[in-house]
Amino acid sequence: MVIINTPPPIYEIAKLHTNGAVQIYALMFESAFKDTNYDDRTYLPPDQRRDTGGTTQWTIKGMAEVLRLGKKTIITAIQVLIDNGYISVAGYESSGHHSKRRIFRVTAVDQLDARRAALEIMGQQKLVDKKEKKYSYIANKN
Repeated sequence: MVIINTPPPIYEIAKLHTNGAVQIYALMFESAFKDTNYDDRTYLPPDQRRDTGGTTQWTIKGMAEVLRLGKKTIITAIQVLIDNGYISVAGYESSGHHSKRRIFRVTAVDQLDARRAALEIMGQQKLVDKKEKKYSYIANKN
């Protein structure tokens, strides 16, 4: 169950010293906080219900326009947030224009330690695929 009901860890993100990371996380956290999907099967005990939420569908272009930051700054900050376990790419959704929109999941504060442990075992998730030409400067940076 990923229902966000705690305050965001803004101070921890500020210590990452990444331009735009606090702004992006605050925007994503607010959207994820509003995203709640409660299981309609009320006859189940609470521990067996599939309540979900915590996702946001902001695009990189949309965040750049709202926050008045460059796309490269947005991509770099998102990758830092992914590397530190604060957000993850939950999947992709068709936008209807032959492109796919990323669905980001904000990690709940009480699940950050578990997320970071999983990242150590599974490896880092990349925002950009190396085959993708559009944001190749981030993939080639590492």
